[in-house]
Amino acid sequence: MRSDLTAFLMMQYKNNQSVLVVIYAKDTNRVLMLQRQDDPDFWQSVTGTIESGETPKNTAIRELWEEVRLEISENSTALFDCKESIEF
Repeated sequence: MRSDLTAFLMMQYKNNQSVLVVIYAKDTNRVLMLQRQDDPDFWQSVTGTIESGETPKNTAIRELWEEVRLEISENSTALFDCKESIEF
């Protein structure tokens, strides 16, 4: 019961700000997409929730390491677009 309550509270107060990372290979004109293990018909780019105290750039760097084991520096990233939207 306690774990159900904890999970419910975490869902209610989870940070809803996230990043989407596009890994683009200029020489081949390709974009990296990840195939989900839980749904092989679903492909996505690297995404992740911004943790407390993180910048979007720091989140992107962390998620690249966590999801594809790609280690990059802050100097090798660029923020091209940033949008805020609310959809229901």
